[in-house]
Amino acid sequence: VLALMVAVAPLGAAAVGAHAVVLQLWMVTSYVVDGFADVGTMVGSRLLGAGEERHMRRLTATLLLLGLATGGVAACLMAALHDPLVAAFTRDSETRAMLHTPLWTLLCALQPVNALVFVYDGLIYAVRAFGFLRNALLLGVCCTFAPALALAKTLSPSSLLAIWAAKAALNFWRCGSALLLIHVRH
Repeated sequence: VLALMVAVAPLGAAAVGAHAVVLQLWMVTSYVVDGFADVGTMVGSRLLGAGEERHMRRLTATLLLLGLATGGVAACLMAALHDPLVAAFTRDSETRAMLHTPLWTLLCALQPVNALVFVYDGLIYAVRAFGFLRNALLLGVCCTFAPALALAKTLSPSSLLAIWAAKAALNFWRCGSALLLIHVRH
């Protein structure tokens, strides 16, 4: 989040305002999906400790489906309520103009991925793969986010969309690495 803000700050006040709106809405699924993640951690740990692999697989599938559905609903609501949401966050015309761009499409499109990432975090905690999580996030930041952000700032230095595309790339990395851990390793 800090790296995003450092990248956005030189773009001016309107860009910082648009960034703040996108950041708040980017996290909207976490408010619901973190509950699914907590269930994954608590119930999943109990199931794994009891050796109930079949029930753990069923719990995993259920929680991921609920997360994906929540992300899908959030995406549809954000797309449908674009104008009222923008109006609720800002009255600044320049900031509003920045939110009437493909940036909003990216925000909406990534909600299902974000939701899966949040659910997977809880499942990773259940399998106690903290080292994996650390290493995957470190690799994701170093090999995906940082290069994508540097490329964004080089090729399109005034593009808020390019900066957020780097964040999207990190979330795809996080989702993919978690998927491999949960569905291949466990």
